Amino acid sequence: AITNKTDIANKIELHGEDSDYTRIRITGQFPRTGLLEFFSAEDVSLAMAREPIASIADALILGVDVARFGSNESVIAPRKGRDARTFGLRRFQGLDTVQLAKRVVETVEELHADGIMVDGGGVGGGVVDNLRNLRYHCFDILFNHKPDGAMLGLVGVQGEKYANKRAEMYGCLRAWLKSGAIPDLPEL
Repeated sequence: AITNKTDIANKIELHGEDSDYTRIRITGQFPRTGLLEFFSAEDVSLAMAREPIASIADALILGVDVARFGSNESVIAPRKGRDARTFGLRRFQGLDTVQLAKRVVETVEELHADGIMVDGGGVGGGVVDNLRNLRYHCFDILFNHKPDGAMLGLVGVQGEKYANKRAEMYGCLRAWLKSGAIPDLPEL
C-alpha cells in the first residue's frame, strides 16, 4: 500500500509525536490513556510534579466553582499563566452565594487578580449577580452553552470539535496539562 507521507506528518504535528492518536493510528502501538480516560494519568502526575512557571506579563485569573450547601465545596482557584499551584486553592463548605462572592472579592483584593471566571450555571448565577452588584467584572461561564472556539488556537486542540462549552474547556485543560503546574492533590 502507498502511504501519504505529507498527511501522516500533518497528523503527527497536529496530535503530537507521542500522543495516543499517533501511537495507535500511525505507529501501531498501544495507547497510554485508557479507553474511558479523557485525561492521561501520566499528564496529571507530571503536572503535579512540574515546577510552576509564570511570566510577569501573565494575567492572574480566579476560577470560581460554586457548590453552596451540602458536602461539596466551593473553590476559588487562582492561576497565573502555566502556574495553577503557587497561589493555592481556597476551599469552602456551606457558604451561600453572598458569602462566597465576598470571599471572591477578598481574594481579588489580596492577590490583585486580573480576571474572575465563575461557573454561572445553577446557583453560580447568584455569585455572578453579587459580584456584579459589588462592581466587580466577572465572566459568567455557562458550561451547557455552545462552544465558541475562542480557545481552539491553543496548541494541542487545533482541529478538535466539541458538543458544548464544558467539553471544549476540558479539551483545552487536557492540552494545558502538558505544560502546566497543578496542586499535588490526590482528589484532582
